Amino acid sequence: MIGDARGSWLPADALALLQAADAQRRRPADALSIPLDVGKLTLVKESEKRKLRADLRAAFSPALDADDALDALVPCGKAFPLARARLGATRHEVFCVAGEAVLIAADRKTHKTLVPTVLGAQRCPHVLRQLAIHAPVRTNVLRGADLFAGGVVGAQAAEGNGWPARLFGGPFERGELVALVSHGDGANGWAPYAVGHFARSSGDTEEAGLRGVAVAVLSRVGDALWPERFGDDASADAAM
Repeated sequence: MIGDARGSWLPADALALLQAADAQRRRPADALSIPLDVGKLTLVKESEKRKLRADLRAAFSPALDADDALDALVPCGKAFPLARARLGATRHEVFCVAGEAVLIAADRKTHKTLVPTVLGAQRCPHVLRQLAIHAPVRTNVLRGADLFAGGVVGAQAAEGNGWPARLFGGPFERGELVALVSHGDGANGWAPYAVGHFARSSGDTEEAGLRGVAVAVLSRVGDALWPERFGDDASADAAM
């Protein structure tokens, strides 16, 4: 499928609503560099959790307007303790629920950008635009590579004025978040395996063609934030 892969499983009216909201929020942003060296986890107060939930709802409205959608990412109540940790020597933070990393708060000096981890994007797959990627490219991404435009399904037919908007499911700005899914993955085709941001705008991409990095990957299945590598130690700290 060419374009926003959410269209393969979301109703057309729901997708249009999400894309319209994305367009209203669209602003160019500097590229992010997020180290995945996780510091010590500390519990977050319930008042801070409520503020984070409000920030999430505002950042991704209308995708997280419903309480059950928001609960899938950051559940409310003391039964689901929330913990945070610094990432490397930066001011970026990762937030964890029951020892599982679901959200990154990336510091951009003037504001924070909330970035779902891969696990967070799998819990709320409708939140981010999705790009369908060829299976061999998926292997490279999981090994640490960024995504080039040629790896997106339909890139071979990309031509004519405005081709990046058609290929990537609408216009985009540098720094805009996007999730990657695997083309032909059957029932699991909706589940993101990586989250990143566009390395340049749709206009700049049209000028550059298929050369260069299209999406800089921030989090991927199997990295330091993925449950199999993160969960045990994080759960122990968060429970303290």
